[in-house]
Amino acid sequence: MFVPSGWWHQVLNEEDTLSVNHNWINATNLPWAWELLQKQRDVICKDLPDCAEDECSAQEVLELKYGHGYVSFLGFMTSALKAELRRAYSLLS
Repeated sequence: MFVPSGWWHQVLNEEDTLSVNHNWINATNLPWAWELLQKQRDVICKDLPDCAEDECSAQEVLELKYGHGYVSFLGFMTSALKAELRRAYSLLS
């Protein structure tokens, strides 16, 4: 089953089930994902005062809780952009 970005959904498994899924970041929801990451950083700093004083700690909590901090998110975006540029250049060759 494909669920488009931003769509609410709910699943009820009526028997033992194996679910293989992933929450994807794509070109459509990239701005939303970045905004969410920034908001969650603010929440972390509000809830954990030590993180408000130590950006490294705030980023570590983001990494642990959401799978990305600012640096890894930038790396993800850079990698995706490089792949798209390689694809575009190959079309020109």
